Amino acid sequence: MSQTATPQPTDNPSGGSPPTLDRPVSRLKAERVELLLASLPGWEAAPGGEGIQRQFQFGHVGQALAVAGLICGLSERWQRRPAVRIEGSAVTFELAAHEAGKPAASVVRVARRIGLHGATA
Repeated sequence: MSQTATPQPTDNPSGGSPPTLDRPVSRLKAERVELLLASLPGWEAAPGGEGIQRQFQFGHVGQALAVAGLICGLSERWQRRPAVRIEGSAVTFELAAHEAGKPAASVVRVARRIGLHGATA
């Protein structure tokens, strides 16, 4: 006598594997942005909710420019390039979380690296 497997309900409505931080995604949904933010103190959802951002305040504009230049140079190696906005002595870095073929975990890695460099300047 053979047994037939009964389909089990899943937490994922599509029936596939649940999303994880290391799976490539074409676009990050709001729930995933929240998941990313939980592991990144100081970061917040970017306007539009499709990425994350963090602002650093420096003593003067020269420091802000130096850190922005450093992060932009390093990001070439990281293969994730943040948008950079400089307003006086404040620098805001924004990471889009929807780059095709790149896992969301790389957003976390780059955000942590930016945090380290921005906080130590």
